[in-house]
Amino acid sequence: MSSSVCTYCHTAALVRCCTCGLAKYCGKICQRADWASHKSSCPPFSVQAIPGKGRGLVATRRLGLGVTVLTEDPVLVLSRLRPNYDKLLAEFFNTSKDTQDKILQLHDLLEVAEDLTDENQLIDKMKRIVEVNSIVSYEVGNEVTKNLYLTASLLNHDCKPNLAWHPVEGRIVVKVLRKVEKEEELTVSYIAESVRTFKRGEGCPTWRQRKEKLVKYRFDCQCNLCNQEGDEDDDLRKEFQELDVLQEDAEIEAAGDLLVIAVRKLELARVLDDQVIFFALVDCWKLSQIAAATDQDVTAFKQAALYREEAGLFANILGQAAVHAFNKFVNMGFERM
Repeated sequence: MSSSVCTYCHTAALVRCCTCGLAKYCGKICQRADWASHKSSCPPFSVQAIPGKGRGLVATRRLGLGVTVLTEDPVLVLSRLRPNYDKLLAEFFNTSKDTQDKILQLHDLLEVAEDLTDENQLIDKMKRIVEVNSIVSYEVGNEVTKNLYLTASLLNHDCKPNLAWHPVEGRIVVKVLRKVEKEEELTVSYIAESVRTFKRGEGCPTWRQRKEKLVKYRFDCQCNLCNQEGDEDDDLRKEFQELDVLQEDAEIEAAGDLLVIAVRKLELARVLDDQVIFFALVDCWKLSQIAAATDQDVTAFKQAALYREEAGLFANILGQAAVHAFNKFVNMGFERM
C-alpha cells in the first residue's frame, strides 16, 4: 500500500502515523476505528535510548497484568556446559546480513575498534556479546543453553521489574508482571529466582543480597529501588524472609496461626516484589482451605477460591514451571506444606 494512503479509509489525506510505523491514518477517527484489526500486529513497545543504560524497550501503550509483550525465537544458541564457538560462528554466518549487523550492535563490554574480518577477533567479540546479552534457558528434559535474542536482549534490569520472562521450547515469552503505563520503560529482573529452585527465606532479597547477585553482570544497579535512602525497605524484606521461614516452623501447628503469617507475607509481597506474589498466594490459598475445612467457614472457602484464581494468573505469567507447581498444589489436598 502506498505510504501516502490511510490504512483504514484509503484516502490520501495522511497526517497521522501509528507509533509502530506499520500503519498510517488520515486522523484519529480512522486510527481508532482500525485499532481492533491493527492491535495484534502492533508491538506494544519501541526501542529507545535509555539514559545511563544504552538501548531499552519502552511501552507505547498501557499494558495490563498478564499481557504477552513479546514472543521471540533466538538468533543464536550456545550450550552452557559444552560451548562450541566454531558452531556459534557458523550459525552467525548462516543468518542474514541485517541480522548479523543487529547481533554485532548488542552491548559489548569492550568498546574498542576491531577488525571483524579477522575470524579470531570476530569470535572473541561473539563470546562477549553472548556472555553479556544471552538469556540462560532451563527447560525440563533439554540441555541448558545460552540463547541470544535480538529484542528480548534489549530488556534492561530493574530490581522491581514490570515484566517476567520464561522459555518455551527455545523461544522466550515475556509477560506483564504488574500494570505498565504508556512511556514506562519495560524491565525484567536478571536475578529473579526460578520457581524450579524455590527456597523459603530467599525471596524479596535485601539491597546487599541483590548487589551480591548482580556482581556477575558487571554493572551497578541504579534503579529506583536501589537508590532509595533509609532502611525501611530492607527491614520489610527481612520481615518477609523471616515470615517465609516461619511457615515451616514445626512448633506452629494451628492453620489459623500459619494463615495470619501467610496473609502478612502476601501484603509485603504486593508492596516489595511482584515476583514472589505467586508462592505467597499459594500459602494463603492452601492454608485458607485448611482453616475453612476445619471450621466449616463458607467465607474462608470463598477467600481460598480467590487466592487460587489469582495464583493461577501469576503462574501463567511466570511460565511452565509455575504452572506445573500450581497444578501440583491443586491436587495436593489439605496436607501441610
